[in-house]
Amino acid sequence: MEMAAQRLLFAQMLSMVCMVQSIIPPEKKSFSYASYTTVFKMKDYNATLEFYWAPFLVESNVDPPTMRYGTVVPVVKLESISKHGDNWKNVDYLIFNTYIWWRYPTMKALNGATDSVDVDQNVAYERALKSWAKWVEENVDSNRTSVFFSN
Repeated sequence: MEMAAQRLLFAQMLSMVCMVQSIIPPEKKSFSYASYTTVFKMKDYNATLEFYWAPFLVESNVDPPTMRYGTVVPVVKLESISKHGDNWKNVDYLIFNTYIWWRYPTMKALNGATDSVDVDQNVAYERALKSWAKWVEENVDSNRTSVFFSN
């Protein structure tokens, strides 16, 4: 399920790239992969589309690319978003999706440095969204950046 959902979100980004890339000459565009991001650049338009992998918005043990395949029980840090957020600053549009939260009736949340506790999914989701909203409020210039959210 987790891998299929990841492929779906990535496929949506690739569909958008397919729609625009066909009119751009090869030497005027680039496509690259990094550990957390997939990037499509359109040089003549000074435009970039990025797919950034942060499955729970907040930090978790399944953030690294090698942990994306559903073989590890996710443990989230419900109040910690800056690691991802640093990559979201100074862009024109931010589109967030929280599809993966609905897969788990309870979440393991980090309690201290190493211990985790089970938290009801709705409670964990609310705490993560508060962390996300606080980050948006403190780090996004609404005169420059439009923020979209889908769950």
